[in-house]
Amino acid sequence: MPIRLTSDPSPRRWLRWVILALCLILVGLLHIELVISNARSGLGAYDDASFAVVSKNLADGRGYLLSLDYGNLDHRGSLFSPKLGTGPSVILPGAAAIAVLGSEPSAPGSGLLLANALVLLLWAAVLRKASSTTRVAAYLAMFLVSAISWTILHHEHWYAFLGEYQSFILAASAFAIACLLAPRAITYFSAGLLLGLAVLSKELSALSVAAFGIAQASYIAVGVALKRATMEQMLQRLRLLFAAAIGT
Repeated sequence: MPIRLTSDPSPRRWLRWVILALCLILVGLLHIELVISNARSGLGAYDDASFAVVSKNLADGRGYLLSLDYGNLDHRGSLFSPKLGTGPSVILPGAAAIAVLGSEPSAPGSGLLLANALVLLLWAAVLRKASSTTRVAAYLAMFLVSAISWTILHHEHWYAFLGEYQSFILAASAFAIACLLAPRAITYFSAGLLLGLAVLSKELSALSVAAFGIAQASYIAVGVALKRATMEQMLQRLRLLFAAAIGT
């Protein structure tokens, strides 16, 4: 009877390890490049700099104050100014970085890069619930390469105080949590919280909140119409949707 040497990995398994290693190296190199670009360029635009000033004021203990003259703003500044094009989910990481690194031009972007990397890891961890580590790593590598290739002329969007990238990965993580984790109140509350942070990054992300609510409401309505679920199950779905709304 032939003996199976389970300790020797098959060529296919080796190939998966090679693909995983290459994808992780690529993701790491892309983030290293972003860190270098941020260190070299720092703040990239007028509105980017004006938003970062709010982070500096917050780190200095002056509050959520916009003090850069933005559209003939009063030079004394404006607390919680409606002229801000982003929100606390972008401003707070910048303030934390300035508190640690000082008022360096690259400090605000460094805080955003770290926060974005942590959200990206959360997204990957949730995706891992439905797929293999190799596939998740390959997906993230392809996502980063394609996204950066489209924004190569405006590379600063990845670490600037504009909110586009932050709002996307926050919303994507929220949808992944709601779809792939166990349907419990804490799951939907967490998804709603991430959606709320996405809207705070960029108000246009309210579209993703609408899509989330419409999808859940449609699921409930179809279930009731086709009688594919009991009333108790439908009420449970409503409770989950309510938990998401509270989180948002």
